Amino acid sequence: MLDTGALDLGTFTPDVALAHKQEDPQRLAGSEPAVPKSVILITYHFPPEIGGIHTRMLHYVKNLRSRGISVTVFFIVSHGTEMKRYFISGAEVFVVPGQSRFFPRIAFNLLKTSISKHADVIHVVTGTSTMIGAFAIVMGRTMGLPSVISFFGKEQFEFSTPTHRWLFKIAISLATSIGVNTPYTGASMPSKFQHKMHLLLGG
Repeated sequence: MLDTGALDLGTFTPDVALAHKQEDPQRLAGSEPAVPKSVILITYHFPPEIGGIHTRMLHYVKNLRSRGISVTVFFIVSHGTEMKRYFISGAEVFVVPGQSRFFPRIAFNLLKTSISKHADVIHVVTGTSTMIGAFAIVMGRTMGLPSVISFFGKEQFEFSTPTHRWLFKIAISLATSIGVNTPYTGASMPSKFQHKMHLLLGG
């Protein structure tokens, strides 16, 4: 999935460099790409819940923090009705209810946090076809930020409702970069979006 030894340059750095070049036309094309200072992660998989993606997400956060990058995680859960906050490995984590009735509150807090944290990158790690996942990508693009999505299995290209398929199309169309964990997963990517796709380091 996510590189446990180095920052995934495919996911972050080129997009951030492009954003900076667009803001500063005098930046030399051959200059080193800028490293993000603040990353917002949106995910449905994170500790203390247990699983392969959950563990890799924690490794991912630790590596970003070891490089001095501020990390804020919005951990979406299917149970509970209260928003909780805790810190892990130097990252601030907001645990938020994923039911649709809480969407306005979550969306507002995501926007407010992205502004207050001076986010450089928005990364929907899991949940691309959900309301909050699609909103995060729309928000990121509206703010002029690199907006990244990731996929970790072919099942993430299967949709239970037309609404989820529609949200997926919005997110994948607007995303500036798309990461996949394996070539097998990438084979499910619609061909017109494969030019934005890259393999996530660490599989």
